[in-house]
Amino acid sequence: FFFCNSGAEANEGALRLARQATKKDTVIAFLGGYHGRTSGTLAITSSGVGYRGERAGPLPAGTAWARYPYEHAGVTGEMAMESLDMLLLQQAKASEVAAVIIEPVLGEGGYVVPPLGFMRQLREWCDRHEILLIADEVQCGFGRTGKMWAVEHTDVVPDILVSAKGIASGYPLAMVASRPELTSRQQVGCMGGTYGGNAVACAAAIATLDVFEQENVLENVRQRGAQLMDGLRSMGPEASKMVSDVRGLGLMVAIEFDIKVVGRGFASAVAGDCFDREMLVLPTGHRETLRIIPALTVGESEIIEILAKLEPSIAAAFASRAAAAE
Repeated sequence: FFFCNSGAEANEGALRLARQATKKDTVIAFLGGYHGRTSGTLAITSSGVGYRGERAGPLPAGTAWARYPYEHAGVTGEMAMESLDMLLLQQAKASEVAAVIIEPVLGEGGYVVPPLGFMRQLREWCDRHEILLIADEVQCGFGRTGKMWAVEHTDVVPDILVSAKGIASGYPLAMVASRPELTSRQQVGCMGGTYGGNAVACAAAIATLDVFEQENVLENVRQRGAQLMDGLRSMGPEASKMVSDVRGLGLMVAIEFDIKVVGRGFASAVAGDCFDREMLVLPTGHRETLRIIPALTVGESEIIEILAKLEPSIAAAFASRAAAAE
């Protein structure tokens, strides 16, 4: 284990570990992925150019790009795997690739759950080409999807796992986990930081684990996630006519609007109306998608309240746009 302060710092550490353990430089990242806003992690981030700002400067080299399987957008698992094969012919040789880094559920790229079997295919592909697999679970890990780690839904074990955000319930703590046979190949002292793994943040992480056990948090996530997804799929016709997809795992849930019906900027308009109703939701991706990520301890009545506020917000945002167009 390596403890540090943020997801970006942890992902930087994961990249360094993979490169030093394999003595290779290239990292394969997926289009739509988000891994941080440091120079090293921006080089493997493609969820949005806004994260770079106006002058991010030349970013570190050594990234090759594959397609993330986003079936609702027309990218199947088969297409994503084919893009990996083509990558080895067009962008980098397998002998040059240290690792593949992937979000087991795509976060900033649209809250996309890969199709069943894709992660196992990816694990087999990495093994076949002697490439490490890094699971970036900064957003989807630590119970968010109803299991402690999102990869557990796929029965895949990554070579390196990165976690942050929920690990200490808001305190600055992040983690890189790997096998001793990989970490032992690093030079002593090349990973570290002044505040990494500080006592207060670690105490918060231990307290968080206590709450997970005492309050049966993972079961709550599964039950409340199912309630939320069922509610979103059961909205009335006025709201549901604008929805093209409801997806997610646990309490990592997204609702994608039909852009042909609602137009650009609609997800942000809905988020604004929700804010006026004292509820915080966030757009994600570039296909008019709204993410709904309540606390893992959310109750049944609070999910009912979320649905009661969201449905009229969708209708109000659409009505406002229609009136403006007249």
